[in-house]
Amino acid sequence: MPQDHRVARIVLPALVVLAVAATVATWLNVRRTHRETERRIADLAQAQQRLERAVHLFRLERGSKGLGVTAPLEQLRHWAPLLQLSTTPQHQLPAIQERADDILLALEDHGADAFGPLRAEFDRLEPGNQDELARWLLTAMVRVDRARGLDLLAACARGIAPRVSARIRLFAAEELVHQDRPRAAALLTEIVRTETANGVDVNQLPEDLRAQLGNNPLPPMPMFFNFIDLLVAAAGNAAEDTLLTAASRPDQDRMTVQACVKQLGDMKSERASKVLRRLYANPPEMIINPIFQNHCLDAIAKIEGAGACDWFREQMTRKLDERVLAKLQDLVKTHCP
Repeated sequence: MPQDHRVARIVLPALVVLAVAATVATWLNVRRTHRETERRIADLAQAQQRLERAVHLFRLERGSKGLGVTAPLEQLRHWAPLLQLSTTPQHQLPAIQERADDILLALEDHGADAFGPLRAEFDRLEPGNQDELARWLLTAMVRVDRARGLDLLAACARGIAPRVSARIRLFAAEELVHQDRPRAAALLTEIVRTETANGVDVNQLPEDLRAQLGNNPLPPMPMFFNFIDLLVAAAGNAAEDTLLTAASRPDQDRMTVQACVKQLGDMKSERASKVLRRLYANPPEMIINPIFQNHCLDAIAKIEGAGACDWFREQMTRKLDERVLAKLQDLVKTHCP
């Protein structure tokens, strides 16, 4: 019996070790098999994607007069404008969007070789009348050649060369924010510092851009205020200085100043307090606008909170539009117990 115990003490641990080793080996084999299966699934997915793209290209070429890049370009000329037309039935838009997406996939397959024909097509467009096609061409150019595509987005957002509509300027700027945020932040800072809704300040432009502009000034841009939100989306709180400068310009339009006011309030810019109070008392364009004044009040409340209570109460003693008075009463109730 003692010998049996000694054998058991030797054999049992050995059996345990063998069992553990077998379990580990089985687990490693299963893991290896799983990885191999995942790799094969990924390979099949890529093969399926290549096949789908080939089918897309075949379908496009079959329905077009040309081959190569010409085929998807022809299709894009036809389908893209339909997405913008008010006469296009709403129920057809998803199918048209899907068709346009297929065209982009086909263009991607041509790679950087497609950039030249796409750019030539883009340069032939009439600004303002073919914006939907311009938007799709810009998207395609970024996909087929990212470096040159981003350069063109930046140039379009700047709006000097090539000349594009206000809508395409904003689209290009927004795309640049998504694709290259630091570059977009630098560009939008320059735009907001050198332009207003009424045009560009030539004296503030870098020399190379001044030469490109020449004697052909940028047209007024009523949608200029949209650049403010895009700047903040790209630069965040680093845009504070630029917003303060833009809000303080006497030639800035009300909507752009109002966008600056809202963003300065949201970022709780303490440096903006004096600027906001001055704007409240002396709105842009020398027109007292209750909506604009209320935006100033909201921004001041976000920045100063209870610290603005005495000032709020002082304003309530003056002759005010009923909407401004109501806003002050709400702010006092909220921040001044």
